[in-house]
Amino acid sequence: MDGVFLLSIQPAPVVDVGADFDCNGSVDFSGFLAFVAGFGMSSSDAGFDVRLDMDESGAVDFSDFLLFAAVFGT
Repeated sequence: MDGVFLLSIQPAPVVDVGADFDCNGSVDFSGFLAFVAGFGMSSSDAGFDVRLDMDESGAVDFSDFLLFAAVFGT
């Protein structure tokens, strides 16, 4: 097959960058530790990290944990 090329494109792994709290390219245990550090905080607390408030409710709570857990390991 002279002059014929086959190109195969594979999709890149999908990482939920919104849950990659430590910016290492994956949602893993070190990101979980970052999440735990802010768990229980609300927007009125000093040190509140808006990235951890995944549901944008104004607090880092159990619903945010469930969203984080859903993408853990990606």
